[in-house]
Amino acid sequence: MNIIITDLCKAYGEKQVLQNFNAVLEEGKTTALMGASGIGKTTLANILLGLEQPDSGTITGSPDHKSAVFQEDRLSENYSALTNVQAVCKNKADKEKAKNILCRLGLEKELKTQVRSLSGGMKRRVALARALCAEYNFLVLDEPFKGLDEQTKEATMQTVKEMTQGKTVLLITHDKDEAQFFTDTIINPKE
Repeated sequence: MNIIITDLCKAYGEKQVLQNFNAVLEEGKTTALMGASGIGKTTLANILLGLEQPDSGTITGSPDHKSAVFQEDRLSENYSALTNVQAVCKNKADKEKAKNILCRLGLEKELKTQVRSLSGGMKRRVALARALCAEYNFLVLDEPFKGLDEQTKEATMQTVKEMTQGKTVLLITHDKDEAQFFTDTIINPKE
């Protein structure tokens, strides 16, 4: 089912962030959300994830199972990379999947390393692995590739694209090349 956003509005005090925003996120496809900082991209993501409520407007077709990579990694720093990803796993097969995803993202040598000892780019990939390992119908990726060097970014983007085939994904990015790599559908909250 498509996610249909109709006349969505959200303000913080006097600042109107979203004003009668309309969009359709097609089921099983990636939609990129682009635009300048402060125009409501993350606010829209938080509303879609159920973390914030809109002031008005409607969202229909929102799936029950959601996963996300936020702008900040939100990892448990004292736990290993593998333990962070396995935290979203429901069974033994999923735990093996967690290990496989981390390896695909180039972290096979860091599986047992505490997250606090990892570089920013490594932490980012752990956050991506956790989101990909979760059970979801809808995935929000908010600036998911920031902090990655070019070679790691290309490999990570390819892995994410392969692993999200057939899933409904909202990619928030400032990078037009990232958006075009994943989709032909690019929306801007201010248009």
